Amino acid sequence: GSSVTNVIVMVHSSIPNYHRRNSIRETYGSKTLFLPFKIRVVFLVGRPSNRNIQAAIESESMKYRDMVQGDFFDSYHNLTHKAVMGLRWVTEHCQNSEWTLRVDDDVVFDMQLFLELFASRLNPNNIHCCTINYPRVLRTGKWKVARNEFHGRKRYPWSYCPGFAAVFRSEMAKRLYRAAFVSPFFWIDDIYVYGILRHQAKIQL
Repeated sequence: GSSVTNVIVMVHSSIPNYHRRNSIRETYGSKTLFLPFKIRVVFLVGRPSNRNIQAAIESESMKYRDMVQGDFFDSYHNLTHKAVMGLRWVTEHCQNSEWTLRVDDDVVFDMQLFLELFASRLNPNNIHCCTINYPRVLRTGKWKVARNEFHGRKRYPWSYCPGFAAVFRSEMAKRLYRAAFVSPFFWIDDIYVYGILRHQAKIQL
């Protein structure tokens, strides 16, 4: 429709986390709690390894009409695919939205405070988050980066947002999405979206 959506809540969700999704639907992603402000929530998921789970996802999607599923396996190493899918979805479906809140499904957010206090005060040209400045490139552990990626670097060349929460004007999604077409793929989504793409799109934190 043509009416303005005040906040798109774009949630990176893991397929088994049905109860977390419901908690968000009932709290800061609620369509009714914050009226006259208009909130729209969308949960981003990948593909499960099991047909029964896929059937459950389709049933949940039919019931709530707030899920977007990508054609990639739902795993850590595909988080960047999920992030770009979300940017594309906001770009294509949310031209009339003001703000995009990107969160993980284990995050609690004070929507009332944001709407009443922060939305009018935030710089509309920046991405807002708990900034991490020039973080170390990890070569071991869960988030390890191959030696041929960021070769010879101990730190990433820019600051970025940890993925659990970031908020930005919705028109920025288009700039970040466009930047994905000319930026090399990197599997750690926070670094990719809020470091590589943000730098390419010339957006400040």
